[in-house]
Amino acid sequence: MNTNELITKKDLENFKQEVFEKMTELLNPTKKSNNDKNWVKSKEAKELLDCSQNTLDGMVVDSIIKRHKIKGRWYYSLKSINDSLENKTKAA
Repeated sequence: MNTNELITKKDLENFKQEVFEKMTELLNPTKKSNNDKNWVKSKEAKELLDCSQNTLDGMVVDSIIKRHKIKGRWYYSLKSINDSLENKTKAA
């Protein structure tokens, strides 16, 4: 550090605020980006695949997409949805 460079109180306050914001972001599990999701609900799965509930159910029966029931609600594997979309574009 050069003798002409001083750390001011304002610099320390800004640094404290940045550290606080970063720690809050890292410790808050409710704020997840879409990249962090592994499972989606039926509505989002149908929107991603642009299909009806019957088609979605058929894809599960045909083992194209995986799903699990948790507390009475179906969740679909985002990985298997993305894989099926990739296979669909390769076949086209």
